[in-house]
Amino acid sequence: MQMKEMRTKIGYVLGEVVSALQKSIRRGDEEGALYWSLELSESSFGQYLWRRLLIIASEDIGLADPLALVVTLVEHQGDDQVVLEAPGHAQ
Repeated sequence: MQMKEMRTKIGYVLGEVVSALQKSIRRGDEEGALYWSLELSESSFGQYLWRRLLIIASEDIGLADPLALVVTLVEHQGDDQVVLEAPGHAQ
């Protein structure tokens, strides 16, 4: 049995978007990284995006900037806090 590929809101294959995001970050392409991050976030893959960003921060950026992982963790916690405090959000 073959599993159906997961796709983003626009129709990109999830794995290809994640790959493009990681390549954009590695190349220092800020606009590309933002585009692919937004594509994941707006397609209800926000938590998956955060997991990938944590992996990228530790594996790809960690040696060049040891604080990258810490900054990513703090931003992730801040994002969770904003969602929890958003008006109309059930707690």
